[in-house]
Amino acid sequence: MKNLSIKLFLIIPLLSIAFSKDAISLDEAIVLSKEQNKPILIDIFADW
Repeated sequence: MKNLSIKLFLIIPLLSIAFSKDAISLDEAIVLSKEQNKPILIDIFADW
């Protein structure tokens, strides 16, 4: 587990993540991701 956390610590800062208040659905997030050429970050701990 420690090894995984170290890898995530090194990888996550290298990603450029787009945050947008306009993205209210996954479809819109995918469109924004393609337009801005940035990955999508999905919060798996979000309350749905």
